[in-house]
Amino acid sequence: MAAATGQERARRVRGWGMVLALMAAVAQAQSPMERDDRTVERLRAEGVRHESGQVVLWTLPGEMPAERAQALAQTLDRTAAAVSALLGRRLDTAHYADDRLHVFVASGIGASHVYAGYDHMAHDRPYLFFDLRKVRRGDAPFAHELAHVLVWRFGSHSLREGLATYVELELAARGEASASGLFGMHDADSAESRAAAIARSDAGLRVLPWIGRNGHADAAVTSLEDESSREAYYVLSQSFVRYLVTSLGLATVLDVHADADPEAALRARSGKPLEAWREAWWSALRASRGRPRSRRRVLTRRAGRWASPSAQPNLRIRPRRVGRVLTRRGGVGLRLRLSPTYELDPVA
Repeated sequence: MAAATGQERARRVRGWGMVLALMAAVAQAQSPMERDDRTVERLRAEGVRHESGQVVLWTLPGEMPAERAQALAQTLDRTAAAVSALLGRRLDTAHYADDRLHVFVASGIGASHVYAGYDHMAHDRPYLFFDLRKVRRGDAPFAHELAHVLVWRFGSHSLREGLATYVELELAARGEASASGLFGMHDADSAESRAAAIARSDAGLRVLPWIGRNGHADAAVTSLEDESSREAYYVLSQSFVRYLVTSLGLATVLDVHADADPEAALRARSGKPLEAWREAWWSALRASRGRPRSRRRVLTRRAGRWASPSAQPNLRIRPRRVGRVLTRRGGVGLRLRLSPTYELDPVA
C-alpha cells in the first residue's frame, strides 16, 4: 500500500510538472502583442486611471499610492513634452488615431517596451509598458520609450535604438529627464567611454556589421541570453547615432531614421554610403580612450559606517547574488569584499 501511494504521488508530481511546462510553453509562444493586450485588458478592468496633460497612466490598486501615481503621471507628461521639443515631433494622431499617451505600470511586465515591442510600427496604439520594480528603483527608461512612440516609423533597428538612447541622454544632461543608466550609460561622456571600450572588444567586432544597417539585427545580437553582444549593440548604436547627429544634424538623422531604406537615404543626404560613415566613426571611437565596466566594489568599515571608495552613485547595474569574504588585517578592523554577479534590465 505504501509503495502504491508513493507511485501515485510520483505520477501526480510528473503530471503537474507536465502541466506547468505546457503553460510555460504556451506563454512563451504568445506574441508580444497578445501579452500586451492581456496587460491592457487587466489594468483597465482592475486598475486605477490617472491623468496629466497628454498622459493616461494605469496602475493596480495596492501597488502604488494614489499620490505617487499622480506624481508619476505628471513626470511622464513633462518627459513627453521634453522629448517632443527635442525631436520637433508631436504624437502622430493620424497614425495612432489617438491624442493621448497610455502608460501601463504593474509588477511582472518585465522589459520596458512600447506596444508589440520591435513590431510597434505595424500597430496604431501609443501604449508604453513599465515594470513596477523599475519605476520604484527610478531606472525605468521613460524618455527612451517615449521617443519610440513619437518617431514610430523606422527602417533600421540599430538607428531606432540608438536614437532613443541619444534622446534620453541629451534630456538627462539638460535636467529635463532621468537617464535609466542602461549598460552604464548615464550621460554622453559615460556612454562614449563605454563605446570606446567596447570598440576594442570581441563583442564590439561581433555586432559592428549590424550598426546602422537596414532592417533588424540578427536575433542573437539582441538576445537576452548574450549579455555582452546586447550591451555592445545598444551602446554602439547610440554612439553611431550621436556621431551622425554631430556630423549631419538631428533633422537629417530623423529623416534617415524614418526612411524605409535608411542606407539609401543616408547616401542621398550626405553623399557618403553607410560603410564610409561607419568606418570614420569606428576609427575615431577606437582612437579615443574608454573605460572598462566595473564588476566589483569594495566596501570598508570606518567609524561604524560603510564607505565605498570606488562607488558609482548613479550605477544602475543590480547585484543578483553576493558572495562575502571577511578578512582581518593586522588584527584591526574588517574589510568586506563583495563579489557580485549582475542582472541587467533590458529595454525594447
